[in-house]
Amino acid sequence: MRDPRHNIKTGGSDWGADYLGEPDRLPSSSRSLISRLLRLMATEPAFSRARRQMLDALALTVGSRVLEAGSGTGSALPDLIPLVGQRGQIVGVDAAAGFAAEAQSRAETAGWSRVAYVHGDVRSLPFSDDGFDAAFCDKLLLHVGPASRIVAELRRVVRPGGRIGVLEWQPQLAISTSAPELEETFNAVLRQASHWPAAGPNLGRLFLEAGLEEVASRSYLAEAQSLADHPFWPAFLIDQLALFVALGLLADQTARTLAADLRAIDQAGGFRAGLMIWTVVGTKPAGL
Repeated sequence: MRDPRHNIKTGGSDWGADYLGEPDRLPSSSRSLISRLLRLMATEPAFSRARRQMLDALALTVGSRVLEAGSGTGSALPDLIPLVGQRGQIVGVDAAAGFAAEAQSRAETAGWSRVAYVHGDVRSLPFSDDGFDAAFCDKLLLHVGPASRIVAELRRVVRPGGRIGVLEWQPQLAISTSAPELEETFNAVLRQASHWPAAGPNLGRLFLEAGLEEVASRSYLAEAQSLADHPFWPAFLIDQLALFVALGLLADQTARTLAADLRAIDQAGGFRAGLMIWTVVGTKPAGL
């Protein structure tokens, strides 16, 4: 089976993507699962809070033109509309044509006319220099690289004085299991399935190396004390195991054992889980 990282070694300077970076290569059932996971992750309280605070820090105003790189199914749209208003313009670019079409359909159904989601490569954005008031990406640099190239592209298309934001999460969860090797196995699969697992803690460094100013980073903790705390947790910890099996990253029996263990611990009231989220916002220097 094809390596989900396309045989690219990890690191912020490596060119490539993992399965989330190029979901169009996957079967439709896997794409549907990923789409559902992305929607649920976007509504999980800590992820939602981190995204909203990152977007607030972009200093958008009514009429602003904003770009989202790696826009997925358009989960950020409801947060963006109140910030830019009906006179603003929202543009999204995603490597998955199906995701871009889904996002565009959602926007049109909601009656938001000044919104455009297009299929494209975030490492070579199809826009002129200095054309946006702000730009951001949400859960992208973990999956597509080089991260430095993506940040440079965001910097290029934002006007001088405009702001850039990034949100990432750390693929290293703390989860309660009856045997340490089960947690270790799950986290090993997460890291193997990620193009650059260390993206989150390196966001500030990437922004400084890109020449951005006023760089500010924040961290958040997504946590649960029950699988029922939010639909994200059973989808991420249990439903996603089938995708890992299909990708050849996890043996079917190991997936069954892990799922049964998590459910048993949850039913006994001992389930706990947590993961780190990171955001960074910086400003493109004026006059450049």
